[in-house]
Amino acid sequence: MEVMPSSTGEAGARAPAPGPSRWIARITARSAVLVLACVSGSVHSDDGTYSSIEAEASISRAGVGASFREAAIPLARRGTTGALISRTPRPIPSTRDCRWPDERTLAAVLPVATDRGSHASGIVFATDRVLTAAHAIADGGRFFVRVGEGYRMADLLLLDRTTDVAVLGVDTLGIEPLPISEHAPLERQPVWAVGFPREAGRTTTSGVFQRNREGALHTSAPIDSGQSGGGLLACEHGVFSVLGMLRGFGAYRSGERYVKLDNHSVSVAGATIHRVLANR
Repeated sequence: MEVMPSSTGEAGARAPAPGPSRWIARITARSAVLVLACVSGSVHSDDGTYSSIEAEASISRAGVGASFREAAIPLARRGTTGALISRTPRPIPSTRDCRWPDERTLAAVLPVATDRGSHASGIVFATDRVLTAAHAIADGGRFFVRVGEGYRMADLLLLDRTTDVAVLGVDTLGIEPLPISEHAPLERQPVWAVGFPREAGRTTTSGVFQRNREGALHTSAPIDSGQSGGGLLACEHGVFSVLGMLRGFGAYRSGERYVKLDNHSVSVAGATIHRVLANR
């Protein structure tokens, strides 16, 4: 099994056209790998090493060695301890139950793009703050989030090399933030994967939580290219929250090519996201 790249979008008043896909490459990995869900994706093998498909970059569990850069802009106002405040308003119970995310919940997942043709998804987790996947936007010089009818320029506030977490600052026009869960998923817990595959409209799929492997949440909710940075949602008593951030999808090797699995995705755990935000 593997996990393949996924991202798409637009820019400014109009998003940049996506660059040519560069996934076709010589991949020397074992039978099970994780390919990050972005246009310029990467592959993860069982031994924990990553090899970039597009650029000469390497990623290990210790971090990313490539063109990833830290942002000098503070993420949010700091408390007395100096930690970045990452709390979001208390969620308001949905008018629906937990059968499917309602429109208010889904509205917090937005398309993300860069001026280099990379496209992904993002989650409004606090006022004017959008969470997305670091690998999906790391090659960009300018960043855009589609809010309402058009794309808005965004500031890169945080890019964490180890956890694949990035934060963009942009006017979210009052979109209600989704709270990020700190709780461990329950066995076979229902989940929903929300994002924007292949520069198309928003897509929501359902599945169940399967396992937590060193902070990577494996589920049966299928995703596709363009959904990196999107939301892995869970629900309790009609209240939806972000269980994790979508990162990649499953695939297996068949001869010289990789075949996408329709029932496997991997996400960064909400607890990991909280830790990154609190330590900045």
